[in-house]
Parts: sequence; structure tokens; C-alpha cells
Amino acid sequence: MILCENIHASQTAVEALPAKDSGSFPQGDPGGDPLPLLQEKATYWSSSFKREVKVFQIFDEFSEASCQVSGRGRFSLTFTDLQCLSQSPRSDFSVGDKVVILVGKHKETFATITTIRADGIWLKCDDRRKPLAKTFFPHQLAKA
Repeated sequence: MILCENIHASQTAVEALPAKDSGSFPQGDPGGDPLPLLQEKATYWSSSFKREVKVFQIFDEFSEASCQVSGRGRFSLTFTDLQCLSQSPRSDFSVGDKVVILVGKHKETFATITTIRADGIWLKCDDRRKPLAKTFFPHQLAKA
């Protein structure tokens, strides 16, 4: 529910949020764009630089990408700093999708997507009770 209070008129209004089958936040930026599918040589929007950047190398172990920022040089940017542009590759994952983890400690593990947010994709491994403590990004997963 959303609780709105008009301080001057001392009135309170309550509005129900739309029902959704998952408790996840909208994907991507506040406009609801899906998470970017990070790829080398692809172009994205950098939230911190407020301009287009081109990814040159992806470092999964640090959740960063080496990016060329036009007129500024190369910088390491976090995955969460990169957002979709109209020409950017996009993910097509949904809550409930079965996936295989492609990187890291849980490589080749099957899991189910529980939540998709701007800070990554949350997974629950089929052989564990609790969700994984680490988020993943679309390029680190494949549909099973």
C-alpha cells in the first residue's frame, strides 16, 4: 500500500499497489528497462558519467567492466552503473525461469530466478533451502 498524507489539510489517502506475483522491483532503471545483457564491444548508458560508454572487457569476479567513456578515456564501471540504451543488448529473463550459472563458485549449477532488480538477479539453487547470497547478471546465466 501507498500511504499519502497532506500535512496542510491533515488528510490521509491510502492506495493499494498493483498486484504482482513476485515481490521484485521493476527491472533496470526507473523507466522499467530490463537489465542489460553485458557484452564486450556493446554500448550502454553510464549512470555515473551520464553518457554512452562502450564495454571493452568484463571482469565477473569484480562485477565490473572496463569501459571507454567518450572524451574521458577508459574506466572500470560496476555492472549496476550500466543501463540499456535503445541499441544495447537486453536480457529476457523472468522470475521463475530455470537457469544455469555460467561463472564463479556455483558454475554449472541449476537454479530458479526468484527476484530481478536493478542490482542483479537473485537465484535459489534447486538443491538449497535458501537463496544464494550473491546476485548475478544476465551475461552470467543461461536458460536451462
